[in-house]
Amino acid sequence: MSKSKLAGIVVACTIAIIAVIFVVSAKGPTGPAEPGTTPNTGGLEAIKMAAGQLVDEYTANEIAADYKYKNHIIALEGKIVDVSRDPKTNKPYIAVTVRGKYSGTECIRCFFNNENELLGLTKREEVVLKGKCLGKKEDVEGTSFPILFESCSLIEETEFEIIDWHVIVNLRSPELVVSYKKFGYSLRFHLTNPQGITISTELGYVPPTTSTEGAVHLKLTEDMYENPLPGEYRLSVEATKLLLEADPSVLDTEVIASKTFDFSGPQPEMAVTDFRGAWARGTDEPYFLGEVKFRVKNTGDLPFCTMHMSASSDGRSGSYWVHPEGVYTYATVAPGEEKTLVASAEEPDWRDVLLFYDYCSGKQSLILNFVDSSGKVGYSLDTTVTIPQRPRE
Repeated sequence: MSKSKLAGIVVACTIAIIAVIFVVSAKGPTGPAEPGTTPNTGGLEAIKMAAGQLVDEYTANEIAADYKYKNHIIALEGKIVDVSRDPKTNKPYIAVTVRGKYSGTECIRCFFNNENELLGLTKREEVVLKGKCLGKKEDVEGTSFPILFESCSLIEETEFEIIDWHVIVNLRSPELVVSYKKFGYSLRFHLTNPQGITISTELGYVPPTTSTEGAVHLKLTEDMYENPLPGEYRLSVEATKLLLEADPSVLDTEVIASKTFDFSGPQPEMAVTDFRGAWARGTDEPYFLGEVKFRVKNTGDLPFCTMHMSASSDGRSGSYWVHPEGVYTYATVAPGEEKTLVASAEEPDWRDVLLFYDYCSGKQSLILNFVDSSGKVGYSLDTTVTIPQRPRE
């Protein structure tokens, strides 16, 4: 082969190699981007999260957290622990803390370009902001806090979504439990009953330094062991900016959502399973009905509550307290629940029970009224009881 042909081949190969390198370089890396290489993050939709979630992820695995968040725009909710300037750069910033292990200490430092946004802020105040995450910064003690944000700005964004709801009996009170997702300030819930009375106001406080999901328990009655009313209940949800002291105070509030719940009420179905009684000693002493046992199933959509039972027959009456079998507390039956209840004489005063005399032996009609803590009859049952003849002495 001549030297001229050999030189031509070398030149051609060189050009081909350069072309391949140029194409690969133009396509960029084929694997996941390295932390810190995300371009133009200012135009991307912000990642919304609680400060505590960000701190937890950086604490667990700084490399993985950088991969997910570094150089990304993040909308963050948290609690202010300081408002100051950086001593080296003189840049204004707010320091954000989280609950738990790092409570009260600076975990995230958020630098602002416009210091006028910080003029109305105070320590221990809730804050919602958006900025670019720069990852952690090593300090002189060798730790990796705080996480740094730059180009931050305050935002007034609030999101709320009900995930699920259900009715329970909790600590002797019927309650509506509402599970939700939120982003932004803390929430305050108001529940109004079918009579238009606000029966429950709860601060559904999801610590903004911990999570963006939570649940609130709303009482359906004003008193324990009271039967909730059937009808429409109205829930009003407020976004509430708090000053997070030991007793949080409200700085600002705005209604962001409402929902109605329509209930048919408690629907108990009862059947007496046993009576217990005895003749008192003495020829002139009566038969006292000491206990009534019955099975109850609540087919309604609200809890059934009862504290007392009155029993009446042919003008006579007696009073009993009602409790679950083997449990000496007042009775509640949740929606869909079935249980055995017992109406017992309130010892030591047996004089209040229903009494029968010699002429009452045999089958007797009986009306049982079940009363809640408000004194209202929640259910009535017509039944019969068989009174045995007095035994001979």
